[in-house]
Amino acid sequence: DVLRASYSIRVRPEAGYFGLAGGALDSGGGAPGAVEAPSAFPMGLDIRLKAPLMPFIETRNWTVIGSADVEVRGTIDRPIITGRVDLDRGEGMFSGYRYRLQSGSIDFSNPLKFDPFFDVSATTRVQSTGQTYNISLRLSGTLSTLDPQIISEPWLPEFQVVSLLFGETPD
Repeated sequence: DVLRASYSIRVRPEAGYFGLAGGALDSGGGAPGAVEAPSAFPMGLDIRLKAPLMPFIETRNWTVIGSADVEVRGTIDRPIITGRVDLDRGEGMFSGYRYRLQSGSIDFSNPLKFDPFFDVSATTRVQSTGQTYNISLRLSGTLSTLDPQIISEPWLPEFQVVSLLFGETPD
């Protein structure tokens, strides 16, 4: 569902409709004096997505509620995405356990490349051999530097917590 959308053509008279080709966008990257190849599809983007708290994911197994303030600029083949998605709450099932999203965010802060930074925390409860374990999971970092952290109460080594989450016993 689209709550609200707007579009307006922004044309610089000296450049015309396809004036973003050939370096009209300053990416700020590359060596000084280097010429960036022209865009293969030079249609410019100027999109702002502002979403209030709303369901972002609604499936049979998962529901995630959040808000967003994201801008998409650049060209179709070289989009520049900046902004933030805040994950307010959610829950879902994985491997037989219910996970509750505690907090989360996805930051698009690098205008030179698509490299979102994730910071998401969730909890679940696992019972095994008469013991209940409260497990906290946190993922933080970019896709290439994602750092998972898994903690249980009562404490278990991380490899045993992972075993618990996949239905094994902690020993």
